[in-house]
Amino acid sequence: MPDLINEKGGPKVADFISRGTIPQYPKVFCKGKDKAWIVLTVREMAKLFIIILAVLMMSNATVSFALETVPAIEIIAKVQNNQPVNYEGVTISGDLDLGRLNPAEVHSAFSIVNSTVQNASFNGVSFEKDVSFWGTTFFNVGFNKTTFLENSDFSKVSFHRASFMDAAFVLPVIFDGAEFQENISFEESQFLQGYKLQ
Repeated sequence: MPDLINEKGGPKVADFISRGTIPQYPKVFCKGKDKAWIVLTVREMAKLFIIILAVLMMSNATVSFALETVPAIEIIAKVQNNQPVNYEGVTISGDLDLGRLNPAEVHSAFSIVNSTVQNASFNGVSFEKDVSFWGTTFFNVGFNKTTFLENSDFSKVSFHRASFMDAAFVLPVIFDGAEFQENISFEESQFLQGYKLQ
């Protein structure tokens, strides 16, 4: 097809149009070692577009499932500065131990939802505002002698190893859809206005 190469090294696209001919397969026309022109049919361009789109969607899906990692000390610092704690879709690294705070009080709303926590201790902590752990997975957590003065939501939480011994819930607490993988203790706990567990 020498007539498809113009004097500047590119194909004569007008020739395709005037003749009404569209190549069935990709054609590569080269003139010189540093120039190459690729002509694709509409069908092949559509296939290429679908492949590129699928690759982009897969890469976005991979990013969306990757959880951001938040160090436990960042959360502890927020509590010490009386700032609200609000995290969603994260993995907490390190030991989240609020029981060592002096005083062990959380004055702002505290929310860690749809997240993963390896080790946490809220033993002896007093939560003065709403608390939500909705959809979070705890592998090892203690709420012994913890006081919840406002609403507390443990819906859809997965507890692997947990203890609520001598905890106090002033308002109704929600455990809808919570999963307890191992034995859990609520010994001596107080539910002053009841609880919801399904």
